[in-house]
Amino acid sequence: MSAVKAEAGPLRLKRVGNWFFPASDTVCADAAVQESSLVEHEWLKHVQGRRVCVQAGGNCGLFPSKLACFFDAVYTAEPDWENFACLALNCPAPNVYAFRAAFGREAGTIGLHYVAGNAGGHWVEGEGTIPVMTIDSLCLPACDLIALDVEGAELVALEGAAATVEKYGPTVIVEDKGHVKRFGQKASDLHDWLSGRGYRPTAWAFRDRIWERP
Repeated sequence: MSAVKAEAGPLRLKRVGNWFFPASDTVCADAAVQESSLVEHEWLKHVQGRRVCVQAGGNCGLFPSKLACFFDAVYTAEPDWENFACLALNCPAPNVYAFRAAFGREAGTIGLHYVAGNAGGHWVEGEGTIPVMTIDSLCLPACDLIALDVEGAELVALEGAAATVEKYGPTVIVEDKGHVKRFGQKASDLHDWLSGRGYRPTAWAFRDRIWERP
């Protein structure tokens, strides 16, 4: 069941192995623990540099934490307040720069559609108080990887990274679960955007499509 989630109330967490997750989650934890292994075993073979990466949604921090072992700096954004609290606990590394926000095509604010029982299933929509920031606004000194799992808003986030993509040509990894229609897009729109900037799809890693610019 889906609903708009209140942003106030007690914070209730649980431990799954060494990681913190919202106590209400029944779906995300096991998947996140398993899928975060893709960073070392699948993602990095397609990434040339190890300076800076951008990752979203930060969720409960497993992916940023893994990436921090390999990159000099990791920038991540997570809009949900419970997930962000877990991210802060799970990512104590000083090279992780985390924002309680969403990446978008322009600065502003937005709401969050909450999926009960699944900490990884929420998506941004409508009006709200969650900050929206662009990846370009980070003014990164380098960018070797942009990895996005934002429940259909991947192209929206990339549109706010156009200058970063043009300048640095990072490897781009996007999850593809067919959720783009939530944002009024077609499945081909992301392909066209990246192809138009010289990228080509080179591999799949589970549900993540990997794009590289020669």
